Parts: sequence; structure tokens; C-alpha cells
Amino acid sequence: MRRHASGSRGAPRSRRSTRGCRWPSSCRPNRGRRRSGRCSGSSAAARRSISRASPPSVTPLLQLERRGGKAYLPGSAPRLGENEAAAGQLEAELAETGFARVEDAKLAAYLESEGRLKRVGDGFAVSAELYDRGREALPALQPITLAGFRDALGISRRTAQLLLERYDADGITRRIGDERRLRAAYRG
Repeated sequence: MRRHASGSRGAPRSRRSTRGCRWPSSCRPNRGRRRSGRCSGSSAAARRSISRASPPSVTPLLQLERRGGKAYLPGSAPRLGENEAAAGQLEAELAETGFARVEDAKLAAYLESEGRLKRVGDGFAVSAELYDRGREALPALQPITLAGFRDALGISRRTAQLLLERYDADGITRRIGDERRLRAAYRG
């Protein structure tokens, strides 16, 4: 029985085999040699170079600034716009009590990115001043318990619990049972 270009016996294969090749028109059957299953020659090298090339960046041509994966006009800054009143009301409540319920998640995210509050739990926020005061109190409390943290700051149990959970999430503390320990990077 006669061997075909594909290396198999029996009926000949189609001349345009696409095994291992995305562009069948650029493949030519190898007559007299076994096929490796991949294209050979300059067309395969050209495809590899095209797939490795990164697309050109148009940002420098448009004279835009990149911040956090987004492009902005030079010198522009995000603004609250119509949410300015809601932001002022939220900040006033945080200054008075140090703890507030946040209805608008986008507003809270914006104010947190500006460093004006810290989000804790689902839909709650604390003032940046209370968050920092709590971080400063942590080294003095060893082991860190919920009751000891609450008494040291003079805040409610609920607020203390949410703050300690935020410190766990930020990598400042590590919860072990009912106690927390400061991570090595934050020990004074």
C-alpha cells in the first residue's frame, strides 16, 4: 500500500489540511515528507511575530493622562457635581459620630479614594480620623480583643467590630479565635 504525504495509509487526505494551522490558504502540503501538524515556512514565522506584537498606544498622540487604567484630559480631576450636598451631609455625620450608614456606594468609593472616609462592612463608613485613631491604639492592646478595643476608643461594639474586620481585611491584624494579633509589618 502506498504512503501518502500525511504519513497514513489508505485514502489520500484533502490537499488543504487545516490540522494545526489557522489559515489554510497559507499552508501547502509537504509532498514526500511527513507532516508535523504545523505550518512551516515564512507564513508561520509571520503569524508568530504578529501575535506577539503589542498594539500601539494612542494615548501619547491624544495627549491624555493615564490614571488607574483610565484616560483623562491633562489637569482634569474627578468632581462630585450634584452629589456635593450628599457628600457634605455624610461628612458632617461622620465628624459628629465617627460612624455612618452610606446609601450611595459610588459616593462612598469616591470619598474613600479621596481619603475622607473608610468603608467598613456593607453600607457603613467611619471617618478617616477614627480609622487612624484605632490603628494607633492597636499596638498598646496585646492581645487585641473586641471589648478592649471598644473601651480603648470609647465607641460602640458594632463600630469596633466593623473596624477590626476592616483591619483584618487590610492586613494590619490577623484574627485567631476571639483575639487578634498585629501582623509583623505593623509591630512598632
